[in-house]
Amino acid sequence: MRSCRGMDKLVVVHVGAIVILLRNLNPEQGLCNSTSMVILRMFSHVLEAQIMTETNVGHTVLVPKIPLTPSDINLPFILKRHPFPLRLDFALTINKTQGQTFARVGLLLQEPVFTHGQLYMAFSRVRTLDSIHVKVSPLIYKTRNVVFESFK
Repeated sequence: MRSCRGMDKLVVVHVGAIVILLRNLNPEQGLCNSTSMVILRMFSHVLEAQIMTETNVGHTVLVPKIPLTPSDINLPFILKRHPFPLRLDFALTINKTQGQTFARVGLLLQEPVFTHGQLYMAFSRVRTLDSIHVKVSPLIYKTRNVVFESFK
């Protein structure tokens, strides 16, 4: 197990961890934004991973650290970071799942869904009702499917 600085925060990844890519690195190899991968090997400046989504399923790729420097020229020093452009892939928003089908889905409703159709989209990501599990916050015992009437 090793700590890696991801794009948004410090994450602990290990061999076998499922991660999601946060930047387009090489679209021809399948290294695009939102690509899910599993970590195979870890080195100090590069990760070896296997792609789990898109058209390049099963391909092994190398994900390097990316140097980032803020564009603010008013800083009295030069800040340069070298994070991996990824984060742990354990959850997706309802909108990000559109067009995908999953074997199992867990739906966490901590507050009512916001827009019309989101609840339907969440339930339609699986093929059978046995494959979806819903957890509702104890403070919410029901949710609404919001529909706005058009102006006349």
